[in-house]
Amino acid sequence: MPETLDETYERTLREIQEPKWESTQRLLICVTVASRPLRVEELAEILAFDFKPGAIPKFHKDWRLKKSVEAVLSACSTLLSVVNVKTSRESSNVVQFAHFTVKEFLMSTRFAEKHDNISRRYHISMSPAHALVAQACLGVLLHLDKNITTRSLTEFPLAEYAAQNWFKHARFEGMSQDAVEVKQLFDRTKPHLSIWFWIHDPTAPRKRQQRAEGSSPSSGTPLHYAAFCGLHDIAKILAIEHPQGVNSRRFDDAST
Repeated sequence: MPETLDETYERTLREIQEPKWESTQRLLICVTVASRPLRVEELAEILAFDFKPGAIPKFHKDWRLKKSVEAVLSACSTLLSVVNVKTSRESSNVVQFAHFTVKEFLMSTRFAEKHDNISRRYHISMSPAHALVAQACLGVLLHLDKNITTRSLTEFPLAEYAAQNWFKHARFEGMSQDAVEVKQLFDRTKPHLSIWFWIHDPTAPRKRQQRAEGSSPSSGTPLHYAAFCGLHDIAKILAIEHPQGVNSRRFDDAST
């Protein structure tokens, strides 16, 4: 038997089947850096992305596994657990680490310094971890089209989280290397920007209104949203490409 928790966790990681290590890695990363505990169905969506270096991952709806709980836990059931959380509005199953020491171990310097195959695969560094989650969130938002409705939005469990949090993850990492890809979300010739703030307007996070069907015009330019969200690299690109946007006015306070 392992003598320490570290040895226990390492053995668990070592026993993960070879075809499952990448999906396991993604799940552990998401649970580590998510802005809030993810529901089972939200986390399971991560397994439906095709991640390729330097690009926004492509979402494949037909890659989803039918049983989301099994999809999440099958790879690392001793490291993750599903907990039922009840609020005044609803009850949902969220995924968390089986013990707080799992997260501490995965992020620890002592694990990283092992430099073996297990640590190279599963050690979690914050910047690339946030980058991966930001990319997955963008993958969802760029997948949605102009035909999205309140009803069909429920078919994409990760969409709400993505709209609320993608730019927070992007800010942590800095998206300069992927700015061209990220700029797709701010292209006014495409529906993605209006869909994003139809789902969640970052300039009015406490505004709770009945969501109208279909996207609606924004109250500001793409540059306004990039600047408001602190996306410096995107704001620079948009300011250069559309300099007239710098002096345009927006939102309730008519700010430039």
